[in-house]
Amino acid sequence: MKLPWKNRSKLAKAAIICTVGFLLSTGLCGLNLSLSDNARDSDSVFFIGVMELLAMGVFAFGFLIVVIAALIKLAVNSFKPKQGDTQ
Repeated sequence: MKLPWKNRSKLAKAAIICTVGFLLSTGLCGLNLSLSDNARDSDSVFFIGVMELLAMGVFAFGFLIVVIAALIKLAVNSFKPKQGDTQ
């Protein structure tokens, strides 16, 4: 099985993992919403829904951190002198 984060940089791996986790949590949250109409034990369904929303928040925050780190890395590399430049 070919993993999507194989042969990628650390930031790309983190972005892929956060995106996949967010999409999976979103799908499970939608499934929970569709099943909650038929559930008799609404406390457990509510708890699972809150946990899925929490996971979505964590993955979204992780992706935001990755984007900020990538922008910082881009800014630092743009001000770094090139190999052939001598002054």
